[in-house]
Amino acid sequence: MLSRVQRGHTLIVRGNAPYIQGLRDAVMTRLLTTPVENVEWSRYLREVSEKEKYNSAVVVKLTGELETAEQLKDDDVSILLIYNVGYTCRSPVHCGVA
Repeated sequence: MLSRVQRGHTLIVRGNAPYIQGLRDAVMTRLLTTPVENVEWSRYLREVSEKEKYNSAVVVKLTGELETAEQLKDDDVSILLIYNVGYTCRSPVHCGVA
């Protein structure tokens, strides 16, 4: 069982000191934050969320474009190898032989 010690107005529960300190910090932060700061913080979080959604959409779009470009490159290389259009491959790794 946890022992409790009363010190002034502060109740310390041994074994839960980190939890109590974190709770104290959260309460003090909340009490020291003005309504204007809360509005600004909410606006900031909305902006970050919107930017993250936009950036995710850009990543998806660019990933698709990259896959398409890689496929076109592979197709072009295959055509060159099939028809041997004046190109002699010196690297089996790049020519798909290895």
